[in-house]
Amino acid sequence: MKVRFFFSFKKDNRKSMDILGYLIFNGLKKFKNVKTSFFIPKIKFNFFLFNNINQMRFERFISYPLQVIRIRHADIAHIIDHGYCHLFYFLNAKFKIITFNDLIPILFEKKLKINNFLLKFSLSFINKYDHIISISQQSKNDLIRYKKIDPKKISVIYPPVEESIFNLKRINKLKIFKKYNLPPKPKKIIVFDRVFYKNFEFSLKIFKKILNLNENIILIKIGNFKDLTHEICHSKIHQLNPKSRIDMSELYKSCDLLLFPSLYEGYGLPCIEAMKCGLPVVTSKNGSLKEIIHKKNYFNLKDEKIIISHIYKLFSNKKFFEMNKKISIQQSKKFREKDYYLNIFKLYKKIINKDKLI
Repeated sequence: MKVRFFFSFKKDNRKSMDILGYLIFNGLKKFKNVKTSFFIPKIKFNFFLFNNINQMRFERFISYPLQVIRIRHADIAHIIDHGYCHLFYFLNAKFKIITFNDLIPILFEKKLKINNFLLKFSLSFINKYDHIISISQQSKNDLIRYKKIDPKKISVIYPPVEESIFNLKRINKLKIFKKYNLPPKPKKIIVFDRVFYKNFEFSLKIFKKILNLNENIILIKIGNFKDLTHEICHSKIHQLNPKSRIDMSELYKSCDLLLFPSLYEGYGLPCIEAMKCGLPVVTSKNGSLKEIIHKKNYFNLKDEKIIISHIYKLFSNKKFFEMNKKISIQQSKKFREKDYYLNIFKLYKKIINKDKLI
């Protein structure tokens, strides 16, 4: 069985999808009779009249197909990013599979104030694929509603994270605190602010209210730098941008809580990462989060008092904290690398064997 994976452009900066692609690529090497390879497109043209956005549009929709059409035949072509559904007719493979992540750019079009016409064009090809792998039931349901695809054509296979990086191995926390200039004693809440739907404003509001109950807490904000000097509590907010996956793992292991009140998620990879490191999590119940988080750890965002009470108890009651830590560890066992690779392998075999029976 020859399987070739097709990645997005490095310039796309689709980190979560690239991570997933490399995980599958390396994981399937362990199976006999499976030969894996991958293709990463290169920027082929440089038009000085184009701005960066139009340059990448040209590369995605003109250059990439021209690069793909020259690639040798494989039994299975697996597109890692659903934004490249339009490659379908250019793939030289007997079976064509695509991983679908989410419809966030389309679901939040009004909020983003953009018309994702090119993504919509690309997605118009998705029902032509032999099979679709969705990263969550929520994403599968969204896709069925949007494209009216036969549910039998979509399999939900929950992605893992790199267990060699995100694990329960102990680290020197004092060394990490020194590295990021963090005070060692305060309890540490880690939050994300890379995109609007991570809902940093809500995280900040909750943090300020908890500070009224316990001043010995700081907020670790991951993402783009934001001017927060107008906030009274700005001295208790540390804005960091970890450079590597190892750095991110070390931060999880050095903190006391992941607060993740997303407006929507197609999956919620940071939650899996945090739980693998034994970190308690508090999330919203939006999107796919109800699928991957234990019911004791996701909340309706309207219930602010309940969320604040839960977090305060985590920091003031050691027994309650340890219980939630165990919940994270147990929940994370549902997302194991070896299970993921086996499920992908079984799906490939099922698709190939089904064809042999026809």
